[in-house]
Amino acid sequence: MRILRVLAAALCAATLSSFAAVPKGMAPVAAQYLSGSTFLGPDGWFRIDGPQGWQWFEMRAFDGDADPRWPDSVHGTVGWLVDDPKSFDSFVLLEIYTPGGAIIDDTFMQSFERVTRRHTSADGKLSDFRYELIPIPDKDSAHYSYTLVKKNGKTVYRHGFVTGMEHKLVLSTSTETPAEPRWFARVAVSIRWLHEP
Repeated sequence: MRILRVLAAALCAATLSSFAAVPKGMAPVAAQYLSGSTFLGPDGWFRIDGPQGWQWFEMRAFDGDADPRWPDSVHGTVGWLVDDPKSFDSFVLLEIYTPGGAIIDDTFMQSFERVTRRHTSADGKLSDFRYELIPIPDKDSAHYSYTLVKKNGKTVYRHGFVTGMEHKLVLSTSTETPAEPRWFARVAVSIRWLHEP
């Protein structure tokens, strides 16, 4: 599952956001895609409401030379990092295009877990992977979380949502405490597909 390799790279990039300057490998999102705190996917497939005052960055260096404005058939994935310049809270948003993409069900999420375990094994030990199939933000979506004890001893808690079919959105954040931030669930439920995903 290519989604997880890209998500792992994107989450690593997200740790770079703890300073006010533009993180390496990223660029500010063009103003035409933002209206207040609402982000319109550059390919016109979705919109999402981020928290007020947060910064949006196109992730340009996690998937080769992928164009952050359009998930094409070569790379299939584009991504954005969104962060609060005051608290350094952040989330990663990935749009993955896979022709004939799988429905999000138990089989998909079990595969998602296997690939997540494989791709995080270099960073540390993953435990407590949990998911639930939910009808939010759209039918056939999933909400997941897991704990990662890094090799340096630090514990990180990851939370996420997956929605869509051929066009999938993966929304993910990391926290230092087990509780999922309330702002994160509000962002997830704000996703609106503008076409059938």
